[in-house]
Amino acid sequence: MNCKEVQERIEELAHGFVPAPEEHALKVHLLSCGSCGQRYQWVEKMALEIAGKATRHPLPDELRRAIEKDLSRGAAIKSWLRPTLWVPAAALAVAVLALAVLFGRPERESLPVARVIQAVVGDYQRQWFDFRRGDPELARADLQRWLEKAIDLEEELPFKGNDEFLLLGARVVEISGRQAALL
Repeated sequence: MNCKEVQERIEELAHGFVPAPEEHALKVHLLSCGSCGQRYQWVEKMALEIAGKATRHPLPDELRRAIEKDLSRGAAIKSWLRPTLWVPAAALAVAVLALAVLFGRPERESLPVARVIQAVVGDYQRQWFDFRRGDPELARADLQRWLEKAIDLEEELPFKGNDEFLLLGARVVEISGRQAALL
């Protein structure tokens, strides 16, 4: 130990507040260093004089309870000010908020066109229809009935494309606004 460390602990040593392993290291330094040894002797002498002249007076119960209450309240407040408590609590709060933002969003009602794409693209076998050949209006009506049945689509969708493509097969390939092109 160096002189600075010993000087900081001399009063604790004189009053008997130093644990045994540290006390031994301090006393070894005091025996080898003259100035630290003299200071320790003076501090020890003062401590003995004060202890000899001091008298103990009992503390009134009310005052003791008030002091204990104030000390316990201060300890509770200080315990929350320690980073070991509030840093993990803050990290947990941030994680909970992030999860709430990521997974707590309500799902939107899908648009009819999006439901059309989902139904038609989802099952390749259902993409082909048995259209009435030669009558484009009946073919469109057949397609509309299938959409109503497959995805509960109640409104009529206007389709782009010519009637020949409708007769070959029906597959939604392009969405522009609320209109679908058929091939």
